[in-house]
Amino acid sequence: MKPYDLAEPARLDLRAIKQYLQVAPRSSQTRIISGLRAGFRRAADFPRSGRPEPDYWTELGDEVRCVVVRPYLIFYRLETSPITIVAILHGARDIPSILRERFSL
Repeated sequence: MKPYDLAEPARLDLRAIKQYLQVAPRSSQTRIISGLRAGFRRAADFPRSGRPEPDYWTELGDEVRCVVVRPYLIFYRLETSPITIVAILHGARDIPSILRERFSL
């Protein structure tokens, strides 16, 4: 069993990140993607270690957590087993709007 699942929006986020990184040096691509995958594993291994995100919104409650892998934020749901990664977003984006849209809030 995989330690985590990627929801379709998170898969699309990861694909977009990889596409964006195509112009970066190979070493940067590897560092960022490896860092994100390590963040996925950290969230899976220690799911309650991610911070709840009241800074962005309160509608989703305590079951959505966030792990920071600069400059990205990995959002995941605790109530699934394994955890489900629902978004991988650059910190400079309009995160509240994106999350509200994804969760239909």
